[in-house]
Amino acid sequence: MIEELTESALEEIKRADHSIYVSLKYTRTVDIIKNTIKRLISAMDISIILGLEYAKENKKLPNIPQSARQRATEIVRLYPQMKKSMDFYNRLKNIDRADFTKKEEYRKNVALIAKVGSKKVEVGQEELRDFFDITVVFSKALAEMTLQKKFFDSKKVSVVLPIKKIKKIPAPKKVVKTTKSGKKVVKKVIKKSYKLNPHAKHRFF
Repeated sequence: MIEELTESALEEIKRADHSIYVSLKYTRTVDIIKNTIKRLISAMDISIILGLEYAKENKKLPNIPQSARQRATEIVRLYPQMKKSMDFYNRLKNIDRADFTKKEEYRKNVALIAKVGSKKVEVGQEELRDFFDITVVFSKALAEMTLQKKFFDSKKVSVVLPIKKIKKIPAPKKVVKTTKSGKKVVKKVIKKSYKLNPHAKHRFF
């Protein structure tokens, strides 16, 4: 059961990875964004059940709850360090359930605009990659935990969410040029930022 659940979560992550780095790159549609969010929710659902099944096998839990909300509450009770991950999980579900509009479909900056409560949440390619990374960290933590024969104490489990590094942008250099009339003109030289290609094979597990 444990191995089957681990494989199922991995398959959902693989499908989400393909959707983000292949399908969305070429189709640029909001439907792909929407389907990827569902894949990530599914991967987290399976990982939560995996953690609860592990607890049940180790006689730390009598039964696995039927509802997703109860399962999320139970996993936090067993492992308080996973609360932030469950907050993210609930956020994903809220975005998935919300009414949404499409922005710049078939273009580079395609995005899904979800109305969550009184706020509008924009999910584009960059946000989707962040969601993917957080899901992978959570699923990986559960998979590694369930490999242990002896039940893990909650104090030994830590789930660290990826932190986006903020790069300091250096001040633009100034170049003084002299025109034909002898007038000096100060111009700012702005270098275009270059982003490393994030398309890497086997980004999960």
